[in-house]
Amino acid sequence: MQQVKFKQYINLRWYYWGFIDEDLDTKRKHFVEPQSHVSESFQYTEIDDESGNEIYAGDILEYEGVCLGKLTAMKGYVWFDEGVYKLVSIGGDFDGKGKPLSMQRKLKIIGTVARDPELLEVG
Repeated sequence: MQQVKFKQYINLRWYYWGFIDEDLDTKRKHFVEPQSHVSESFQYTEIDDESGNEIYAGDILEYEGVCLGKLTAMKGYVWFDEGVYKLVSIGGDFDGKGKPLSMQRKLKIIGTVARDPELLEVG
């Protein structure tokens, strides 16, 4: 069953909401309300990085990609587009559409677009 979880960055803190709290007796998930309807929410992709951290849309990752036919360390952000979570390379995607996140290797979360916008800069 798909996990429906979100996170919001409010007042320098992350808040998580969705069907995330599990009742230990019934093993059923309970719905947790969002903290604010003003802040943008980022959905869990159901993919974890190589350290076991949950990857959400809006996360900025380091990953192993192919550039000019060679494996190289790259940086990109996670976005949902055309029904698929994609990893859009920062400064490297010629079409700007990204590649499916599920097909990428050696993923490591290094920040988020909400908290670390400077990581989106090419340089």
